[in-house]
Amino acid sequence: MSLFNTLNTGAAGMLSSSTSLSVIGDNIANIGTTGFKSGSATFADAFPSVVSGLGGVSQVGSGAMLSKVSSNFGQGALQQSGSAIDIAIVGQGFFQVTAGDESYYTRDGSFHISEESYLENAQGMRLQGYQAVDGTVTATVGDLRMTPNGIAHKPTSTVTLAATLSAAADASSDPFEDIRTATPLDGTSGAPTLDTLSQAADFTTSTTVYDSLGLSHTVTLFFERTSAAPDTWNVTAVVDGGQVDTNGDGAADGTPGSAYEIGTGTIQFDSEGKLTSSSGIAYNGGWTFPGADPTTADFQFGLDPAGNPTDGELRLSGESSYLTTVSQDGYAAGVLDSLRIESDGTIVGQYSNGQIQDLGRLAVATFAAQSGLDRVGGNLYRETLNSGAAALGFAGTGARGTTSGYALEGSNVDLEHEFVSMIQAQRSYQANTGVIRTADEALQQLIQLV
Repeated sequence: MSLFNTLNTGAAGMLSSSTSLSVIGDNIANIGTTGFKSGSATFADAFPSVVSGLGGVSQVGSGAMLSKVSSNFGQGALQQSGSAIDIAIVGQGFFQVTAGDESYYTRDGSFHISEESYLENAQGMRLQGYQAVDGTVTATVGDLRMTPNGIAHKPTSTVTLAATLSAAADASSDPFEDIRTATPLDGTSGAPTLDTLSQAADFTTSTTVYDSLGLSHTVTLFFERTSAAPDTWNVTAVVDGGQVDTNGDGAADGTPGSAYEIGTGTIQFDSEGKLTSSSGIAYNGGWTFPGADPTTADFQFGLDPAGNPTDGELRLSGESSYLTTVSQDGYAAGVLDSLRIESDGTIVGQYSNGQIQDLGRLAVATFAAQSGLDRVGGNLYRETLNSGAAALGFAGTGARGTTSGYALEGSNVDLEHEFVSMIQAQRSYQANTGVIRTADEALQQLIQLV
């Protein structure tokens, strides 16, 4: 093997070491880059030269050459964030983002909401996922958009009550019924006030209901024990007269603070305090709030008039009455207040009216050979023939990782490992320069002999 071949071998070694240092430098430079995946250079020996000797034909190596620079797709540490739409994938998979007809893939989950309400990355590429329609996630992948229209109001259709009524309540007198009989609860100035009725009843509770216009109103329920054997209670539903349209002219024409009766009912308990019958609330023709449709909400106490079980629970027990829960299914119109990301990629919207609704679900892409992805910069990859086509699906399904909101995946660069590799590459470079220097000195001596 000639000295010139030795020079070429040393140069090949220097080039390999230089390439390794470039990869290490790139890793260290991106130690703070969100979702960055470190690279590593691997090398192979170059084609050997054939030489002849006394022992026959032999081969002498001619140095090293780059085999490939591969990406390490191991998990990076999660870093907490103050934004719900900073999203990290825990496990395998990539976010899909698009720019026009081009699709790219990234582990960088730093997104923002654009002026058009789309989820976009820093380059303005739109995040892909399954859009939701009226809270139901569809099966079509497209640009994820956080619908800006808010959520429409819903009138109350059901009121559910769970409470315990006092078994010690006096059944021998009925001051509530005395007041009700003496003065009709018609919402006029002569009607008793809600405070007066509250002082007379054995138990009082109230709830908010919503009319067909999405306006809220308070309904108060008065319970009065009328008989101890069988244990019977009357329940009277009342609203403020100042909120009721009594003559159908579209305006509130009652007296504020006065009681307007909208319906009554009867409930009974057995000797163990269990509810045995409930008439519900029988309305006096329904009631109308100004400008709204008549309201006929169903009050559920645990049994319907036919004796079938319903939601809610009334029971008789102890010395005093108390409320456990009261709820209703209506709500006012609301605007989107905040977002959160579930582990399965579902984007959940929290509205100003307290309602929660699914707005979409992230699409997570996996590849048959993710090492074959083409790195294009900007924390982006592009699929190639070597990687195979992207397989989109829900987070947490198949081999796809889960998602975490309020978090970003950090770089997976191991700085200690990179420093060790850098020292090794530096020493290799220095050693190869020694080979070239020695070959050069030998050539100089040869020239001097000639």
